[in-house]
Amino acid sequence: MRFSAVILFLTISSAVFALQWQETTLVRSAQAKDERIEATYNFANTTTNTVRILSVATSCGCTVGKPQKQEYAPGEKGSLLVSHDPEGRTGTRSYRITVNTDEDGRHADELTLQISIARQIEAGVRVAVWETGEPRTAKTIPFKVDPSSPVSVLGAEPERDLVDAEVIEGRSPTEKLLKITPKDSATTGQTRVRLLTAPDLYDSLGGLFFVVIR
Repeated sequence: MRFSAVILFLTISSAVFALQWQETTLVRSAQAKDERIEATYNFANTTTNTVRILSVATSCGCTVGKPQKQEYAPGEKGSLLVSHDPEGRTGTRSYRITVNTDEDGRHADELTLQISIARQIEAGVRVAVWETGEPRTAKTIPFKVDPSSPVSVLGAEPERDLVDAEVIEGRSPTEKLLKITPKDSATTGQTRVRLLTAPDLYDSLGGLFFVVIR
């Protein structure tokens, strides 16, 4: 246990930054409809030398970092504005921001931006399966609509003529059920069922469900 604690201490101690950042990880929540998400990382130059920011690189082209200026005198404070374009993404994702400076010849500070975007349609299960010999009776898949989203679910449409699909009310105002019934003519096959919404979902995959008839 004591040996592990020493390793942990050395690991933490090795994370030396050229600039003293107020926070190295920022978390932002947003809606799928948001066009841009911004976060500001504040820092100070606590060294005895002028530090120059050479470049800012990110782990995704959807994220861009821009400092106020390039050079910071000893004791001077500054900020780095990071802008993220969600591009219809949902869920929680993390992005790395690497700030390259000329401290000690060259030094890289690693920052993290965590983005959490609520899914407009949440479903624990998205597949309905009928095994060989199983009665072709209706099955329901529960899903929820994010109450902060302007989306209304109007119905459901199968991509193949294997099943009938409809949306019925669930046990709460935010819960709905996708009812899927195999057609009498259906033997085996697979298809997708897409929810019909108004307006369209920002994340089109969020409205897809799957059917397998064996």
